[in-house]
Amino acid sequence: MSNYFNYRESVEINRADEIINEAIKELKEKTDGQINGRLKKYSSNSSTFRNLMSIAEKTIAMTSLTARNIKKYSGLSDDNDINEDSIDEKEDINNAYMTEIFGFDIYSEKYKYRILTLYNSITFPIMVIPEEGITKELSLDESRKEISSNEEMKEFLKDILSSKKVNNVINQMRVLINIDKEENILSIMKTHPEGLSVLDLAKELKWSQRITRDKIEELSEKGKIKNLGNEKRQIWVLKM
Repeated sequence: MSNYFNYRESVEINRADEIINEAIKELKEKTDGQINGRLKKYSSNSSTFRNLMSIAEKTIAMTSLTARNIKKYSGLSDDNDINEDSIDEKEDINNAYMTEIFGFDIYSEKYKYRILTLYNSITFPIMVIPEEGITKELSLDESRKEISSNEEMKEFLKDILSSKKVNNVINQMRVLINIDKEENILSIMKTHPEGLSVLDLAKELKWSQRITRDKIEELSEKGKIKNLGNEKRQIWVLKM
């Protein structure tokens, strides 16, 4: 019997999107929900998609799917029992190889920052283009980096997210969030000269009581508000 097919069954399936989403979850936890992230997929019909595709200097080369995933995406059964009349209705497996473009952003209530653009497909290699400032800091030879495995994706993403640029952006976002929160509290207090409890403020601001209490303590230490109540029933007013 001639051996026409020489496919590999151990081709690694790309998990780049899952890896980024794991990092997004960690970011939200470490910043107490102040900073979040998103991995946005661009439609192939959008002008943004076309512009991002033009940035990529070449199409990413793709390898074969494993036998298991060929069955998964084509609908083939193990015994190859196919009704020939239905073949034309099957989905073209080439669709599984098409490059998809994602933007990875982090954001707060008022600000956002693009960390990288991901040119993704079901198998490796794939391509990552970090934001320009990150590229310069990491001294990358080119603006883009070809990724050949999930482990390489994890390590490269760690380098990106541990960069000074990303850390500075996150810290600045949190500083601005705190300034905004202080201004929100002081603005509400101006309309309530009789004073408000932490619970009242939390309801007005739609924050948790813990976050509200922390901001109240900070404002008290700065001498901007004072407590007219007692330890059991604190009523906070502006300090004139």
